[in-house]
Parts: sequence; structure tokens; C-alpha cells
Amino acid sequence: MEVYGIEARLNRLSLGNGRYFVLVLDDAFISGLSSSQQVYRTVVDAAGQDGRPALMAYPGFFLRHVPPQYRIGRIVSLTVSTTFRSVSDKRLAFKPVDASAVAADAVVVHVSMGVPGEGRMLGQLAEVCRDAHDIGLPVMAAMYARTENGDPIPDAALQAHAARCGAEIGADLLKVPWPGSLDGFERIVDATYPAPVLLAGGLPTSDDETLHMVKNCIDTGSAGVCFGRRILAAEDPIQLMKDILALLDTS
Repeated sequence: MEVYGIEARLNRLSLGNGRYFVLVLDDAFISGLSSSQQVYRTVVDAAGQDGRPALMAYPGFFLRHVPPQYRIGRIVSLTVSTTFRSVSDKRLAFKPVDASAVAADAVVVHVSMGVPGEGRMLGQLAEVCRDAHDIGLPVMAAMYARTENGDPIPDAALQAHAARCGAEIGADLLKVPWPGSLDGFERIVDATYPAPVLLAGGLPTSDDETLHMVKNCIDTGSAGVCFGRRILAAEDPIQLMKDILALLDTS
């Protein structure tokens, strides 16, 4: 029955063609509110009306900002850290059962590789995979090779190694940073096959650059994108979401 639940929830999260578009809304916890509350309300309401993209956030965000009647994918963040201290030191704050209380379709665990605490964070991911899979919840692993100050390392070999660790532990989806080149991203996708890889957005740039990143994902055979700040900082976040969905739907 566990496998049935995992497959059913992954199907609900996907766009129906094997691809995923996830709107990441947990950055306000990690690094502070970078957009107005109105922007958050606007993108959540738009996603809720359309049923896409899926949302990634902490339990409190879902409780306070995502009406339970919205038929939309919910990915609940279980690990915490902030820029107050060390953004790379991810601690497990919630369990899969806590996520199920806010109608989770999946949970996400962040792991920082190459920093103190790496082993503990890998252990946290393994613990969550066991507990979540027991109740039919898919697990996304956000796997980042990081510098000491928490920045992702633009090295394809290191990022591919980090992503491979997440796949080996048993994550159903992998979220990874851009490694600096299209060839490098292809290397990550190949290293984790058949586990689906989703590209993290990182710091906001232009809408054209964001759409170019989506096209790169499609070209490498990756499963989709997890974008947050890129959308929240856009001049027209709703139109950018529509443009991303159009690329992922039709390509």
C-alpha cells in the first residue's frame, strides 16, 4: 500500500507528463521576507485557482496562507536553518506525520554536503525516507554541495556526487542547484537516473534568463524546476508562472 500512496501523490504533484513545477515559498523563513505579503497571496491564489504549480513551504505557511479547499500539490519542508547563524546547518524540525496533518503530498529534506554536520544531515534524510515511505509519502531531497558560508559550489562533479547520495538513500525526487553549465547539469541528471531531478532557481535574474533555465532543463531530460525567488521578484509573477508552465507542458 505504501508504494500505491507514493505513486498516487507523485502523480498529483506532477503536470501529468512526467514533469514538475514547484513554487518554493520557504525562503522567507530561511533568509527573511524578500517580497511583500501581497505578492505571496497573489501567487498562492493563482496557483490555487489553477491547481498548478505545486507549493513548497513550512507547515505554518500552509496553515495560514493556503486554504484547505485548494486542490493543489503541497510539499512540506521538514528541515530548518537561517542566515542568522549558518544556512548550511539543516536541522530536522518536523516529522512526516506533522506534514500529513497539513495535507502533504510530499516532504522535502535539505542536506548540505561538504560542511560540518554532513553525516547528521544524511542520517536525517534516511530517517525521513523510512518514516515517510511507511505512510505512503514521497520524499524530495534538496542536495547541495556547499562552501563554508553556505553558497552552492559551481562544480558539476561535486553537485552530481551530492545528488547521487540523495538518490542512493532513497529520495523520490531530487532538487539541485545549477552547477554552472549545461554539460554540468546533464552530468547531474545522468548521475541520479532514474530518480527525477528538479533544478533549483537560486537568486532572481531576468524573466528571459529564468525561461532559458527552464529550456535547459527540458534539453537535459530533467524532470522540472523548483523556483521561488525568481518568480516572487518578477515584475509580473503570474505571467512568468504561466510562461514556465507553457514550456513544461508543451515541450
